[in-house]
Amino acid sequence: MLSNMMFFLEENMEAAASLSESDQMPLFLRILITFGPLVFLICSAVLFFLILYFFLMRSLKKQNNEVQKIRGRISVGDKVTTISGITGEVIQIKGDDIYIVETGTDKSH
Repeated sequence: MLSNMMFFLEENMEAAASLSESDQMPLFLRILITFGPLVFLICSAVLFFLILYFFLMRSLKKQNNEVQKIRGRISVGDKVTTISGITGEVIQIKGDDIYIVETGTDKSH
């Protein structure tokens, strides 16, 4: 892949050199002919990753907002099931992220 790209650049540089000798092409056009495809490829890749990042972050923010809404509705006495499948009753809430859950009749938590 890299050797193909190098061949392409060498070919374009030769074409630009032959045109510039005969037509006295401006430097800007010689650079554009030589490196234009490479610059386009890099810009396209950067744009693709920016769009991907934007949609990924938007999705994560939306998911985080939904989780915060659910956590805001939990109160003492609610029946809950954890991610691991443990079912219990909320008996105490400490702060925003710590919930004490009673899991069985032996009152272990």
